[in-house]
Amino acid sequence: MIKAPAEVIWSPQPNPAARLRLLCFPYAGSGASVFRSWDLGADIEVSAIQLPGREWRRDELPITRMDALVDDLLPVVSEWLDDPRPVLFFGYSMGAALSYALTTKLQQAGARLPGALFVAACRAPQLLAQNTSVGHLNDKDFTDVIRRFGGMPDTILAEPELLQLALPVLRADFEVLGTYQWQHHVPLNCPLTVYGGSEDPHATRTELAQWRGLTTSDFQLRIFSGGHFFINDARAQLLKTLAADIAPLSAISKKALPMH
Repeated sequence: MIKAPAEVIWSPQPNPAARLRLLCFPYAGSGASVFRSWDLGADIEVSAIQLPGREWRRDELPITRMDALVDDLLPVVSEWLDDPRPVLFFGYSMGAALSYALTTKLQQAGARLPGALFVAACRAPQLLAQNTSVGHLNDKDFTDVIRRFGGMPDTILAEPELLQLALPVLRADFEVLGTYQWQHHVPLNCPLTVYGGSEDPHATRTELAQWRGLTTSDFQLRIFSGGHFFINDARAQLLKTLAADIAPLSAISKKALPMH
């Protein structure tokens, strides 16, 4: 059964007067609430995807394959895109790969594309096949993998009951990445901006730069100080940079849309 957009796409601070909408895709193991306090100015309404198995969708089984995730989201996002305001996508880590895969599917379907795609902390998708699946690991070894990535609060890692609640979604998300098979597609027809951490061993500058061939439009690569989770360590700078990168698109929308 197709979910209603309100069940899957959450706007923590609805802003009907905003000229642009930013749809965010969270990193592995997380939910829409990681974007709850994002503020990019009055012109931009921030919304986020809620995947199955987490937060208010915790009673649903998490999905373990990228193509299944995309198929699950496609009708919901397509309906949500009916709003005439321009939409931008932002994806972090696994969310970056998912936002790219969804944008590719939208383009193949001849549907409306985001006005720009922003991806962060994720090597180019054609390199993701190099990831080794860790789904077969026992809880201790799998937790060690998660710990090396960083980003999960020590309070969860140190508390067995909390960890057991988090593991099914984490395992599912790592299975999504570990089984992802990139296929060559026509490059996207929208601007692409890539953000990375200077000390991120999971998405190096060289690996990030290989996103360049996936768009026929403008491309930018920006590096922040920090590791894989610079979304936390350099959050203020990330939001400032993202707002600045969106500003030219906001200016265009002011010319294209009537005043509210």
